[in-house]
Amino acid sequence: MNNYDSRYMQLQQEKLECILLNKQTIVSVARDLSVSRQTIHKWLNRYKRYGIEGLYRQKRKISHIAHNRTSEV
Repeated sequence: MNNYDSRYMQLQQEKLECILLNKQTIVSVARDLSVSRQTIHKWLNRYKRYGIEGLYRQKRKISHIAHNRTSEV
């Protein structure tokens, strides 16, 4: 699913709040959303720290320089 979909983001937020209120376990939420437990832990940490803004998908910096390239000198 697309993380920018408002319905999915609302579902994420509801599930994370259920975890915080001890209504559901991390395992059950991961199963419901078809993601790993590690992903739920990442989302939970971001949600605790940044709120709903932390759930937005983050862009990664693209590096055009190969990490294993030798210098031309």
